[in-house]
Amino acid sequence: TVQDVDAVAIKLDALRRHCDALGRDYSTIEKTALVAAVSAKDADAFLAHAEKLAALGIDHVQFRDDVADPVGMITEFGEKVAPRLAEIQPAGR
Repeated sequence: TVQDVDAVAIKLDALRRHCDALGRDYSTIEKTALVAAVSAKDADAFLAHAEKLAALGIDHVQFRDDVADPVGMITEFGEKVAPRLAEIQPAGR
């Protein structure tokens, strides 16, 4: 959701400020976001969310989904979402 993306942006800004204060190169840190309740059935919505996170500089997206058929969900995700997800490049990389 937009609120989630806004919260990530705030956290990344805080991380950037801490890096500046410590003399650490912010761009060398790989940034990961956890996305809950991802469904391959709504691949476009998931990919739109992943693109927003990538625009903030998120390098990796981890997800979890509580479904009755996890093998089927992962198979569907691998077929429908993963190839398109691989094309999204994080900002600053």
